Amino acid sequence: MVRVNPSVRQWVLSFLAVDALFWLLVAWGCVSDPVSCLETWTIGSYFFYFPAIFIPIPDLGAIGGVATSQYLFPLVGIAMHVLFGAFVGWMMRRTKIAWAVSIIVSIVVLFVGSYGAATYNFKAEQARESKPHVPTHEETVWSSWAEYGDPAGRFDLRIAPGMEATTSQEPYNKLPDVAIAYTTNEASYHPINYSQNSWFVVSSMRGDESQCFVIANVGQDTAFLDEQTIGATTWQIAKLDDAGMGNRYEHSIYRTYLNGTCWEIATTLHYASDFTDIDESAMNASQATARTELSDMVSTFRFNL
Repeated sequence: MVRVNPSVRQWVLSFLAVDALFWLLVAWGCVSDPVSCLETWTIGSYFFYFPAIFIPIPDLGAIGGVATSQYLFPLVGIAMHVLFGAFVGWMMRRTKIAWAVSIIVSIVVLFVGSYGAATYNFKAEQARESKPHVPTHEETVWSSWAEYGDPAGRFDLRIAPGMEATTSQEPYNKLPDVAIAYTTNEASYHPINYSQNSWFVVSSMRGDESQCFVIANVGQDTAFLDEQTIGATTWQIAKLDDAGMGNRYEHSIYRTYLNGTCWEIATTLHYASDFTDIDESAMNASQATARTELSDMVSTFRFNL
C-alpha cells in the first residue's frame, strides 16, 4: 500500500473540497434556472478550471448535443487541482497546518484565480469591441469596383475603374479560349513621349495537365516559380519581361488546372518612351499603381465550378 504524506493528502483534499463547493454552486444554479444549466456549468468550468485551456483536449464527438471536450474539460481541471494540491502539500510537508487554514487558503486561491481569469477575459473582450475597425484593402478598394460574372457561371471577379472590354491580342501569352479581356490606358503620368497600358485576360484550354504549365519562350520554357492561393484555388505563377523599340512589357501568367481544363489569368503592363526628359519618380509611381490594380483584379477572381 502506497503511503501518502499527510501534508500532501491534506492539501489535495482541501482543493477537492473547494471543487465540491464549486459543483454544489453549479447544481444550485441548475436547480434555480434549468434553462441555463448547460451555460452555467460550461462557462463556470471555463473560468474555474482556466489553466486547463492550455491542455489540448480531444473532441470525440457529441453526447447529448454537447461536445465530449466539454465533459472532459472539468475532469482535466480537477486533475490539475489535485496535482497543484500535491505540490503545495509537498512544499509544506515540514509545516503543520490546520485543516481549516488549508481549506480557506484553497478557497482563496481557486476562487480568486477564477475571478482574475473572468476579469481578464472581460477586459480583453471590452478592448476588442471598443477597438475601432480598421477597413481592409478589400473593403476600401475592391468593394467599390464593378462585379463581373461569367455568363457560363464559371467564375466571377471585380473590374477596376477605367478598364474596358477589348479584343486586343495583348498580352501575348494566353490560352485559345478567351473568356474576358480588359484594357486601360489610364495612368497618373502621361507626358507626350510616354504611354502606358494595362491588359487583363482570362482564358482556358481543354487538355492534359502536363501541357498546362509550359510556356515556350524562344526555345526555352518559362518556369512557373511561384504560387498563390486566390479564393480557394492554388495558381502557379510565371513572370516574363519583353522589350523592343522603346517598349517594355511585364507579363504575369497565373495558371491552374481544374476538371480537365487549364485556366490562365494573364496580366500585362506595357509602357513606351524614348526615355528622354522623363520624370522617373512620376513614371515609377504610375507603373506601381498599375501593377497594384492588376494584382488586385487577380485577387478578386473566384471560381464557381
